Amino acid sequence: MKRYPHCLLCFLDDDFQSDLRAAAQHSAPRHEKALTAYAQLFQKALSGLGSVSSCAHHKLENEHFTWWVDETLKLIQSQPTQEIFDGMTEAYSTSIAGRFGESFERVKSLMLKLGIDKTRSERLGKVLFFRGRKGRLLREDLYHIPFSKRHCISNQRYSVTGQPLLYLGLSILDVACELGAEPKAVDDYSFCSYFLKDSATTRVLDLGNSLYDSLWNNIRPIAGAGSQLKHMAEAGGLPAISRQTVIERLKIFVIAAVCSFRRRMVTAQDSFAPEYVLPQTMAHWARETAFDGILYTSTRIDSEHWRMSGDLQLNRYRENLALFTKYVSHEEKDHDESLLAKFEISPPIQAADVKEISDDVIVEYRKQIVQGLQAQSLTELGQRAAIDVDVAFDGLVYSQLDLPDVPYYQTTCGKIQRYLQLLFMMSRLIDA
Repeated sequence: MKRYPHCLLCFLDDDFQSDLRAAAQHSAPRHEKALTAYAQLFQKALSGLGSVSSCAHHKLENEHFTWWVDETLKLIQSQPTQEIFDGMTEAYSTSIAGRFGESFERVKSLMLKLGIDKTRSERLGKVLFFRGRKGRLLREDLYHIPFSKRHCISNQRYSVTGQPLLYLGLSILDVACELGAEPKAVDDYSFCSYFLKDSATTRVLDLGNSLYDSLWNNIRPIAGAGSQLKHMAEAGGLPAISRQTVIERLKIFVIAAVCSFRRRMVTAQDSFAPEYVLPQTMAHWARETAFDGILYTSTRIDSEHWRMSGDLQLNRYRENLALFTKYVSHEEKDHDESLLAKFEISPPIQAADVKEISDDVIVEYRKQIVQGLQAQSLTELGQRAAIDVDVAFDGLVYSQLDLPDVPYYQTTCGKIQRYLQLLFMMSRLIDA
């Protein structure tokens, strides 16, 4: 592996976990063996972690944040995660043996035991999602693949051949990479934004990295603002409610990890992907358990060149949302109109349509929205002003050896995203 973790923050990083899975695949040609190898590497790395204060990458962190992360590490190290690895590996082995019903029941039993059926994502609000396709297209062309064109739907991580899902990305970069496009050459692609009008009514299984997200994006700023977390906590460690949250998110982290192996073989002749068996089984279980979709982390972005710089190290720019469609056999409709009606969908644009936008323009629009809108809550105000839209991308850069880093918003993908953001904010002023 290219690096080894020193503290919990290093360990939870998506790039490190991706390297760990790649090492497991390299050591074992069959996927069931790779799953076992990954579990062993995971446990070995976790047991060897130390304090943030002794980590070369994070030792300058706030002392209260350091304490919180170290207490979180102690809690995580005490949890029996091997049970999850074993259960998912057994489900995979059963599936490839042709016992698909038994495999599903194994996953179902494990998820119920872990309490995953009661979870839901809290990270759908206050963000724009994006969708794209090659060509100069109309808005309708950027809906999910029509039911009448099921033959065009290939085998994907969370959907099987012939089953249309609405796939969205949290960044234009992510959408471009998922489409197999070179992110610096997307001039002939059309992109639009999708805004979920009422995230509270949408129940999504979050297989993203919410554990790292909560530490870095929530606890760290609270500590940095002067909160005496160490003194506020109960004697002997984290407060009970925080402990429960960490345990729940750790379970999800492990499940998401075994569903996030990169495809080892990708050629025109490859019709079966061993790495997709578990995520597709999880998707089937999620649909049967009344989830509306799955939030997950992309494995297709080249993180060697597209990476976060500076203090903010969130990886939300890699996140995808896969929403299940509902097919009604006695209707002639070619799309799931009830699903599409949940979104505010922008007209598609291409790179040639984009106009240069200064930060001052964005700030001015935001001020007008905040000052002129009578919102019922701060959440609604934040949504309409797109205040959180930029947060996950502030430190994202395109990096090349011996050349200066290029900020995301100076790249083609970033400019398209920023322009769609501006159009979204302008529509908020009209609505206000």
